[in-house]
Amino acid sequence: MVPSDPVTPEDFVPHFDRYPDREWPDPIAARALSVFTDDDDIPRLQRRLKVFRTRINLKAVGILEPHCGKMINTPSHEASHHDWWKPVDVEATPLFSVVREEG
Repeated sequence: MVPSDPVTPEDFVPHFDRYPDREWPDPIAARALSVFTDDDDIPRLQRRLKVFRTRINLKAVGILEPHCGKMINTPSHEASHHDWWKPVDVEATPLFSVVREEG
């Protein structure tokens, strides 16, 4: 989920970098970006977190190849949630595009 079309580099800044003065209980997790592998989890995310109903409400899809970093399944609320650690030399914007829902 992203706030604008097209995606921008700002969409791929992890919390650790967005809020550098914050004390992170798990700084490794804070450096990851959230991605989902199943569209069915998006409505659940939107119901659970208001920001995904209002400000960050566009679905961006992409294909991540092995050179694009490391991912691990972290299904705390949504089963398809993954943490993605993007290497600094990987530009994420060409990998993702916004998909508009029909309706």
